[in-house]
Amino acid sequence: MPDLKPTRTIGKTTRLNKAQEDLLRAFSENTAQPVGELVNQLGEAGTLSDPQISALTRFISQISTTGERNRTLCFALLANGPLSSGQRDFLLADVRTEFLWDRTAGALFVAAHQPRFPWSGEYREQGSPFWWLYEYAFKPLTATMFAMLAFYVASAAFRAFRAKNLEAMLLLGTAFIILLGRTFAGVTLTSWLPDSIAGLKIDNLTVTIMTVFNTAGNRAIMIGIALGIAATSLKVLLGVDRSYLGSQED
Repeated sequence: MPDLKPTRTIGKTTRLNKAQEDLLRAFSENTAQPVGELVNQLGEAGTLSDPQISALTRFISQISTTGERNRTLCFALLANGPLSSGQRDFLLADVRTEFLWDRTAGALFVAAHQPRFPWSGEYREQGSPFWWLYEYAFKPLTATMFAMLAFYVASAAFRAFRAKNLEAMLLLGTAFIILLGRTFAGVTLTSWLPDSIAGLKIDNLTVTIMTVFNTAGNRAIMIGIALGIAATSLKVLLGVDRSYLGSQED
């Protein structure tokens, strides 16, 4: 036990009396005593300043527990030789108890902070205000909007797919094959075709249209866009582009 009488003073000094020194010696032999109880006993035995209380609390918080000391001792003994199961259980009993206590306290903390009402909890968790607005306001409004758009899409498709000429008939037939090939019914309708003409199955026709004809159309559009960008860029760089105000010759 180090000397409890300081030899170096900083500011106002409050020395410990004999009763307080005895309490500290008793605490050093039994560290299981709560810090609050020790502080109360020291305050009753004599004068105890706030800096002394802070220093005592900070020092005690840095002291390892009995379980931690026994665990360190167990590892040191195992590094130098084997231990029996009874010896290991005796040395690790306290640290196991501390671990179970920490886990129980953590589970109790989590259970105490679970949201119980629709307007409580983390904003991203179930039961939070954000979740409540998303589930009961945003999603119903989204479903209503898409339900209304379905009628507009059906009306536009009816007007676009009216077979008045050859191009409209090709568009209508292609759209019908694509829509039917994306469903299970389309695959079932042509599943009876033999493998020799498997290319005529609706699902295979859908893949062919999307990978051949659709890709060719997309490439043509992209090439046209690239040529238009190049031509416009050259006109701007060469200064031959007519502005919206007209040229000076006009």
